[in-house]
Formats: sequence, C-alpha cells, structure tokens
Amino acid sequence: NAVAAMGGGGPLEATRIHPESYVFANKIASDALDMEEGEDSLKRAMHPSQMHELHDLDLDQYAARLLAEDFGKKHIVLEDIRREMCDPFGDHREEEHVKRFHRVDGEDQHPLPSWELNTSEVFNLLTGESTIKGQSTLQNTVQHVKINRVLRRQARDGDDPGPDDGMPYKCICRLESGLTGVLDQDAFGDTDQDRNKFKEEVQEGQVLSCVIVEIKYAEFSVDLSYRLTDRLRYEHVPAKKEDKKKKGVQYLRRTIVHPSFKNITRQQAIDLLKDEDHGEFFIRPSSQGLNKLSVTRKVFVDVFHDLTILMEEQHNPMAIGKRLTIDAFSFEDLDELIIGYLEPVASFDKKMIEHEKFCADSAAEIRQKLQTEKSVKTNTTPYLFGFNENAPGTFALFWIPGTATVTEEPVRCVPKGFRFRKQEHPSMNKLIAWFKQNAKTTPAQSLPGRAQAPPQRQAHVPPPPPGGQQGGMYQRPQQQQPPPPLLQQPQAHHPPVRPAA
Repeated sequence: NAVAAMGGGGPLEATRIHPESYVFANKIASDALDMEEGEDSLKRAMHPSQMHELHDLDLDQYAARLLAEDFGKKHIVLEDIRREMCDPFGDHREEEHVKRFHRVDGEDQHPLPSWELNTSEVFNLLTGESTIKGQSTLQNTVQHVKINRVLRRQARDGDDPGPDDGMPYKCICRLESGLTGVLDQDAFGDTDQDRNKFKEEVQEGQVLSCVIVEIKYAEFSVDLSYRLTDRLRYEHVPAKKEDKKKKGVQYLRRTIVHPSFKNITRQQAIDLLKDEDHGEFFIRPSSQGLNKLSVTRKVFVDVFHDLTILMEEQHNPMAIGKRLTIDAFSFEDLDELIIGYLEPVASFDKKMIEHEKFCADSAAEIRQKLQTEKSVKTNTTPYLFGFNENAPGTFALFWIPGTATVTEEPVRCVPKGFRFRKQEHPSMNKLIAWFKQNAKTTPAQSLPGRAQAPPQRQAHVPPPPPGGQQGGMYQRPQQQQPPPPLLQQPQAHHPPVRPAA
C-alpha cells in the first residue's frame, strides 16, 4: 500500500482530503503522470506546472469502474479530490454561487458571492430597515433630525467678501437611529424666499422634520429635504372629521429598530397577518400616546387580539423605554417581552383551540348547541369553550348551570396558563377539573350584557322569643331539608358539575 509505505498521506496531509480517500488520490496522481504510486508522484502531480495533467483525467470512467467493483458511487468524491489537489484549502464556492444567483454589489456591479452581504444589506441589518421591491423602507419618509453642525461660507484670503459669506450652505444632521443626514442649501426650501428665511433662522441644536430623499448605503448617510412640497407629500396628514371612520385611527411614525416592529396601522397589520400562521404578531405605534406601543396578534382565522405596551424610563419621547409593561408583566426590552409573554400566550391559545371542548362557532350558535343538548340530557351540565365576542382575541366558557339560561365567563391566556375566575391553571384539563369542583361555590364572572339565573331567595326566619323562652307563638321553625343535588346520574359523554363537598 503506497499510503502505508509513506507512513501517512505525505503531501495529502496539507489538504482537506480524508485519509480514507488517500488511496484514490494516489491512484489519480499516478495515472495522471503515468508513474508508480508514492509520495513522489503526489508531489509532482500537485505542482502547479502539472495541473493540466490532472484535468485531463477521465474521472467518469474511473468512477464507473469503482462502482462496478462495489466501491460505491465515487464520482463526486473523485472530483473533490482532484480539485483539492489542484488548490488545497481553496474556496471554490464563489464562482458557482455567483453564476447561480447573479448577485452584484455597489455601483461598479462587481459579482458578489451569496454568503457575503452587499452594502444595502449591511445597512438594513444595522438600521433595522428593509428593502421592498428595490426601494428601502426608509426612503421618502419623514424623520425628526437634529442639526449638529451648520456649515457657512467663508471668504478666501485676498478675496472681496461676497453676499453669501457667513450664510449656511449645508447642515450636518443626526437622525434618531444614529444615521448622519446631509441637508444641502438646494433643499432648504422650494423658493428663494423660503431658502433665505431658512438660512436666517437655522441654528445648531435645532430639530427639524425632513424627508429622506436618497440613501447612501456605503457612507451610512442620507440626503434630506426640508422643502414644503416634499413634506406635504410624504408627511402624515390627519384625516378630516368626516373621513376619520373611513381612514381609521392615526399614529405617529416611530424610529424603533426591531424586526417585529412596523410603522403600520391596525388595519394594515391585520391585512399582513391574514396569510400568516396563528400566533404571528406585529408590534406597531399606538394612537394612545408616545409612551405606548400596540401589539396585534393573530389568534385564529379572522380573530385578532390587540394589546397595549406601556413604556417607562424613555430617554426621549420617541425612543423605546427601558421598562415595558404588558398585562401587568414587566420586561426590559422587546426581545424579552416576546419570549416571556407573546410566545407563551400564543402556545396556550393553540392548546385552547385544539381542545375537544372548544367550538369556533359564534356565541349565538354555541348557546343554541348547549340549549339543545340540555333539552335532550336534562341531568347534565353541558359546557363549551369559545371566543369572547366582548373582548376579541380572548376566550369564554359557556355553560348552563341548571336552567335553560347560558352563562358565559371570560377565560384569558397568560404566560403561565389559563386565567379563569382570577385563578391560573397550567393546562386545559386542570382548568376543567377546577371548574367542575367550584362551579357553584365560586362566584361566576359572567360577561356583561348576558342574562343570568336569578339568585335564590333566603327563607325568612322569625326572631327568637325574648328571654330565651321557647314555645308559644314563638315556635322554632322546622329546619328545612337541603335541596337535592343539582346534577344526578352523570352521563358518560358530558361529566356533570358536582358541588364541592
């Protein structure tokens, strides 16, 4: 064996060829140079001057012979061995991937491998923006910028002062996301009068609302415009009173960098979530104030849940707070809120919907089903879970406590399970078991606007006779017999709700 005679792989040790394939590499080298197998043939075959000999080999015929001799399919292995012998530890992916994906970068349009990010992708990764149909989501948007530096014209030495000396010609600004913005004098206003007025009033530290007209990805900067026409075109204009219901509630665009945050309205969030899986969500601006955010979750088909995030410890009104509170749970950032609240709640939503006692029909249809079942099986307490129409995105327990009236009680999914009657249950089975034991002993939290069974009136007991005497007209009333159990003869399909012992 040539490999054993070398005491190893020789030159092959400096390659990525597996030791099990050394025998094939020796065979390729000896056949290419028509020499005996050994270290000498390997060294000569791997020399740059002999590369053409390796490429002239017919590896397809060699692979077919190996297959016929029960060595398995070795065509790809042989190709990799030849490539590694010609270029040890070389990266051969670039040519293949560029040819396949046709990716380019920058204005010079030079080919780019698929595993490398181009300048726009690096920009989006660091700023949280994205590119849709070839245009950045940051372009043509109104942003609040702070003027850090005002550049003014200065007369050169020996030149006579001109009319524009000392006047601003460019402003270097900073966006809330940290990007640098450049506002040139041509974009100070639409007319000469507007531009001159801007030059007289502008000062460092001033905050402006400007439109991003161009993004320079390589420089990590943007070109700005303070023209009134641009601002009116892209700035959000409040809807008229008569159109408010049609256009929906308005919001102020936020500069929050997070993949789950989008500057969209509730209706836009619902439109985007319609084709998504149950449990998906978007975090968006809130119309209730700058210290709040909204979450729109998809619970089921055409069922969406809206939540409010209260932000505290904001370093400025437009920034995200260092403390985020949702449904009495506090978190330090959006990632922690997603992992600690939104994802667990979505998992319990799924468990509720997949349970055998859940019904996705409307509340009226669920009540009709329970009343029909009660009329057939009078000795049972039928119950079902469904959606809470008074609080979209949450659930309700529908049950008949002994009469034909259906009682509805709210059920909410929380990070630790199901919240029912101020109790949290880690699973649906434990919630149902607790409900069966406490159906009559714990006051029900019926939903507003639902009819309830009237409370039972307490029997009147006359006062005792004075002085502790008994008899006469003050006879002690006979003790009433306790009422019979509400449910008897439990059925197999619908287990009865038994009173607590």
